[in-house]
Amino acid sequence: LESGVDQNAEQLENHKGKLDRLLSGLAMQTRDATNLQKKLEASHDTLLNAIETINLGDSANMGGLLRLLESLDARQAAMEASLNRLDQKMQDFNYSMEVQQDTLNHLSTGLNSLSDKHDYSTNVLQKTRELVQVVSRDTRALTSGQTEIISLSQAIQATTN
Repeated sequence: LESGVDQNAEQLENHKGKLDRLLSGLAMQTRDATNLQKKLEASHDTLLNAIETINLGDSANMGGLLRLLESLDARQAAMEASLNRLDQKMQDFNYSMEVQQDTLNHLSTGLNSLSDKHDYSTNVLQKTRELVQVVSRDTRALTSGQTEIISLSQAIQATTN
């Protein structure tokens, strides 16, 4: 019983470690996505400022504007890829949480079953003790009765002799 409980507790600790590692990875992905979002916003602001100051008729300035737009597009694509990875991590984490919950439910059921068996065993042990006391009392009564029978038998023999 104790061995089973210890093994279940060890499995819970292992699953907790896995969850902690998943949460750490998830936090790192979230920070990366947040940093990319800030960079994207900064690029967007820079682009808006550039649009306000660029002479749209100047072809050199148009080339710079196109480069800024390409940079913005690249950053946006990187952010979307990061968000997709983050979404996948969240799905993996949710699945892991479901597995952990199933494991905890299974362990809880097992512990309840062990507790029920322990209660039953304790009850059987108590009934056995009570039965041993009754048998012991009856044995003493029988022994006392046998002693009386032997005494009477000896007295009868003595009288008949």
